[in-house]
Amino acid sequence: MRITKPEFINFHYLIGVLFIFFALLPYVNFGLNSRDSQPWAFLFATIFILYNYRYKLDMTNFAYFLIPIIASFVWFFFSSVVLDFISIRAMINYATFSFCLIGFIYFLNEYGFPWKLFMVVNFLYIVVAILQFYYPDIVSSIVTQRGTRESGRGVQSLAAEPTAFGLVLFFFTFIYLAASNFKPSRVISYFIGLNIFSIIFLAGSSTVILYLLVAAFISFFWLNFRLKLILLISIFIIAFIAYQYLEGSRILFIVNNLIERGLSQYIFFDESVNDRLAHVIFSIQGSFMNNLLPGGFNSFIETQLFLMKEYEGFFYYPNFTYSILSFFGTFVYELGFLGYMIFIYLFFHSQDGTLVRFTTVGYLFVVLNSGIPVSFPFVAILFGILIQFNYSKSHNSISLSG
Repeated sequence: MRITKPEFINFHYLIGVLFIFFALLPYVNFGLNSRDSQPWAFLFATIFILYNYRYKLDMTNFAYFLIPIIASFVWFFFSSVVLDFISIRAMINYATFSFCLIGFIYFLNEYGFPWKLFMVVNFLYIVVAILQFYYPDIVSSIVTQRGTRESGRGVQSLAAEPTAFGLVLFFFTFIYLAASNFKPSRVISYFIGLNIFSIIFLAGSSTVILYLLVAAFISFFWLNFRLKLILLISIFIIAFIAYQYLEGSRILFIVNNLIERGLSQYIFFDESVNDRLAHVIFSIQGSFMNNLLPGGFNSFIETQLFLMKEYEGFFYYPNFTYSILSFFGTFVYELGFLGYMIFIYLFFHSQDGTLVRFTTVGYLFVVLNSGIPVSFPFVAILFGILIQFNYSKSHNSISLSG
């Protein structure tokens, strides 16, 4: 039976929606396995891309298919072990970033930005988070739980841990702003406000709150006087409420320790911060120790051990794992100069010639130095929006879609 054009489009759209739906739920395992990160976005992105054989991809976007090819090259020629779980996982992670980025550019080009789908999933995260205060195990059968409600931390919702939940909401907000060309509608503005509130009072993630403060500081220079005043008042009100209602939380613990000890002493005494900063520094410094040649997927532990001695005990609490807790650090350490070239290409390909975009992408690159996995689909989606905007000059925002 021949497939008519409307049926082709409907099925194609359905696959695209499923791809985005699973991309927005990267930690939900549906009871099928116990892993933190899930392969569903990668699988449906692959199907969606294969179904796009009629669509000619711009060569500048086609270059992103080279990322898993580069990773394969590193896998075979620079990894000490080839057939092991660590290497295979790394390959899937790079392929996930590449395919989700290309797949979302395809979707934007054909159907526009799916605002309703994003808002529904966003709202679902927040509803589940609220319910977890009363029913902590409500999603334990479909999401691997760790770190929930421990040591003053917040809830995890449909993510792996509270910080991951905070990152999800942070990227929802970033994506809304990018998709609306930083001119959100009233409804989207409500969602942005709800996400910020949830990051502080539901997720309680100090890392993501720091990102928000940095974003507020950068935004301050671009706002008019009225919006600057609103921003300052909002920060003071939120800070006052947070101080009243977050007693005993990790956020206030960090603030108090920073005041008492100072930054360097706090980094030394806080094991979590010490570990995360070590991964950022060790991965970048390790890439230069390797003379910018790829470090492969099996050598980071040795680099950690060597650099711990070089820093004479300042970094004393490393998480000895082959997984680097830095999105940027993973690329540049494992892929070497090829990783730097990928990021340089991403940086310039995401530009539109304005100072605001230059600052926005620069800020995003700073955020990507944190412990965000390479396979985190939200990053690929955000880059897809920034890149696609460069080919949508005729309107101010990506079109509304179902």
